[in-house]
Amino acid sequence: RDGRRVWIGWMSNWEYAQDVPTTPWRSAMSVPRELALRATPEGPRLVQQPVRELARLRVAHGRVRESAVAAANARLAGPRFAGPLLEFEVEFAVQGHGRFGLEVHRGEQERTRIECDPLAGRLVLDRTHSGKTDFHPAFADRQEAPLRVRDGRVRLHVLCDTSSVEVFANDGETVLTALVFPSPTSTGWALFGKSDDTRVARLDVWRLKSAWR
Repeated sequence: RDGRRVWIGWMSNWEYAQDVPTTPWRSAMSVPRELALRATPEGPRLVQQPVRELARLRVAHGRVRESAVAAANARLAGPRFAGPLLEFEVEFAVQGHGRFGLEVHRGEQERTRIECDPLAGRLVLDRTHSGKTDFHPAFADRQEAPLRVRDGRVRLHVLCDTSSVEVFANDGETVLTALVFPSPTSTGWALFGKSDDTRVARLDVWRLKSAWR
């Protein structure tokens, strides 16, 4: 009724859809996403972003501005903002060609890695060490998509649920989504990046409540 175009995506792959280690049902749908056309230097692009109503699930908020990566981690990447249900909005100031990004669902041996490679112009969602991956040879993969550094900045909006990661880069120009099956104790996260190449211009992190009532 408000003119928005909203859709949801199927969060699986027919290669392993019948093999994922869940019961009584398998697979899931993404969060609702608003679609829009945006003019870019490369031409018009179809972009998608989480619908604004999801902000109602936010229950605790941490913020960092203009910080080194290590200092941002020291301030926020602790028990207060650990958990399976998290939301991140982070803007990186890119000063070189080194890789940077965010690791979520992080434990001693597990992590799901969201990596920005400015030299290759790629966004990578790497779940090779994300937890349980041995149920199908195609599951422990690296998803890749084009990513542009615009005016020296890269923005990531990341939604983490118990068994999913949804990544919206540069206000929805590049989007990657993945199922993951981490251990229940893998609830940490951390930014990464070399201090000479990357700084954190802005970081907001929220713990989320469940959408189920």
